[in-house]
Amino acid sequence: MDTSTSGSANSGFVGIKFCQECNNMLYPKEDKDNKILLYACRRCQHQQAADNPCIYVNKITHEIEYVLANSI
Repeated sequence: MDTSTSGSANSGFVGIKFCQECNNMLYPKEDKDNKILLYACRRCQHQQAADNPCIYVNKITHEIEYVLANSI
């Protein structure tokens, strides 16, 4: 039972994945030998390959008018 709550690509929300065995949260883990991203359970050692290599989105927005007004 893969209950992932991943959002759309435009939303910026990467999502949370849950273990198929024990329903605990899966954490990102690097497979250094194969150079792929895995999601691993810390409780039962279940692992699955990641669909998307993105694990975090940092959106930076600038208010140009605010920056220009305060720089003078």
